[in-house]
Amino acid sequence: MSQLLFASSGRIIIAVAGFAIATATPSVANPIPTSPLEVIQGMELAQTSSVEADTVESLPDAIAEAVFEDISRRHNLDTSQLKILKVARQTWSDGCLGLGDDQICTQALVPGWLVIVGSEDKLWAYRTDEMGSVVALDETLSQKMTARYTATLIEEQRIRTRNRETTEITAGSTTSQTTQGTVDSRASQRQTNQTTQISGGATQQQQVAASGSQIRRTVQTSFTDIASNYWAQDFIAELVRLDIIRGFPDGTFRPNEPVTRAQFAAMIRKAFEKTKIRNVSIRDVSTRHWAYNAIEEACETGFLTVNSANNFNPKQKLSRLEVLLALTQGLNYSVNGSATNILQFYNDASAIPVNVRPLVAAATQRGIVVNYPNVELLNPNQIASRAEVAAFLYQALVSTGETVAISSPYVAAIEFEEIENEVQESDEEQELEMEEDDWGGDDDDDDDDD
Repeated sequence: MSQLLFASSGRIIIAVAGFAIATATPSVANPIPTSPLEVIQGMELAQTSSVEADTVESLPDAIAEAVFEDISRRHNLDTSQLKILKVARQTWSDGCLGLGDDQICTQALVPGWLVIVGSEDKLWAYRTDEMGSVVALDETLSQKMTARYTATLIEEQRIRTRNRETTEITAGSTTSQTTQGTVDSRASQRQTNQTTQISGGATQQQQVAASGSQIRRTVQTSFTDIASNYWAQDFIAELVRLDIIRGFPDGTFRPNEPVTRAQFAAMIRKAFEKTKIRNVSIRDVSTRHWAYNAIEEACETGFLTVNSANNFNPKQKLSRLEVLLALTQGLNYSVNGSATNILQFYNDASAIPVNVRPLVAAATQRGIVVNYPNVELLNPNQIASRAEVAAFLYQALVSTGETVAISSPYVAAIEFEEIENEVQESDEEQELEMEEDDWGGDDDDDDDDD
């Protein structure tokens, strides 16, 4: 009879086959768990043991990758949406890791691991051997944990809804009024964007920004590592509301973590509906890869591409410049006017490669560029963080008219009007000086008189 080791409230709980789960009495101070980890810690499996649990960091990378790959394949999930919550070493009773049922299994003991993984709304329990060459989903335990977690989320949402309604009524406005006003404003903005033809990217961004600044923000982020005054909070919250990006099971967003090419392809697929413009052969991404369809679509629609060897490099981290170029090329934007004049806005414009300057200028005109903490520093070669990619992606949606602009001092296009005016005034002054030279202006006449 196989046994499972599981960590709960600082100790290991042993479950004999059957895995009966007993719910621990919740704390009065915190009756509603707020993350999968808290749900797990609020559950107990029958019988206890003094054996201590292993840390997540002690789990071999090969096992983590194998488990994530299996979940991604089964549920088409981005691995960035998954997190290992608990692990424990375990010696399984047979070659089927104690899950053989009617299968013929070797009877030798198999050392291995129990791995608990969580996403935003689901939990999985996996049994593995010592190196991760054998990975098996424990469906019974997974279903019980997920059922518990789902019930908790439903109750938590009810409490949040009641609290929000009470707060808004006290403030003199109801949720329904605020939401309807937001929906009406957004619908009006989309109609304006779709029916008005605007020449020049700067003018387009000004109109979107002007209407967006009048909309009351009602979406709030619930991520524990993002404060309400965080510079990218609104960008992130809106993309979460649109189901384009997600946080992690532990309630965090991890805004400073990098974004891989595969992860970005998955975001693009959710954000944009574009027509296929080319066929692409991808050599280094298996059709079983969790993001294969998203990668193929991102390449075929022009957002991303493969190298000369037809390799996509799905794990490669993206720079800020690469993200901007992908969005600009995928949306088929081109610069309207002088790229050199537009890029004067950036103090580090010299760091932008010459061959892509027109594309960066186009991204600036369209309001896609967001620079924190200094709006005048592009930092093109810096690895893009999750927060920065969220800001770029949201602004790209603004540029297409799919959503409304967020008032932010870090969007380069909001300040771009000043540069455009300065350049125009400079050009006009030069033209005036040339006319005066041609006609013999007053200054020259005065000098001659002297």
